[in-house]
Amino acid sequence: MAARTYTMRWLTLEDIKDQLRIPHDFTEEDNTLKRYGSTAENFTLRYLQRTEAELKAMNDKDQTQVPDDIVSATLVLVEEYYKHRGTISERNMYLIDYSYDALVMPYRRGTYSSDPTDELNV
Repeated sequence: MAARTYTMRWLTLEDIKDQLRIPHDFTEEDNTLKRYGSTAENFTLRYLQRTEAELKAMNDKDQTQVPDDIVSATLVLVEEYYKHRGTISERNMYLIDYSYDALVMPYRRGTYSSDPTDELNV
């Protein structure tokens, strides 16, 4: 059976290993880390109701990259996926929610978005 390949949009394997304090020369879990990275990025896009292009356009520093806050928030998710490979407890979900939301909420389409073009922005 062929190994699955996972594509990450804005995270790098180096970013993930730095977040998890995994030595860069340790490669045994690279495919798992890429899967978690891809999954976290996909979740972030769905949660924000944005495309990658929209996020890049919102980056005041470099519109070829998603904002640093999005990268950091996505790494928070990867860390949780890695540390809790099974069910995440209710307690842990709240911890993820607060730290993740604090970073991504200004980019989320809808009520709390800082984007003045969002029709739901109040």
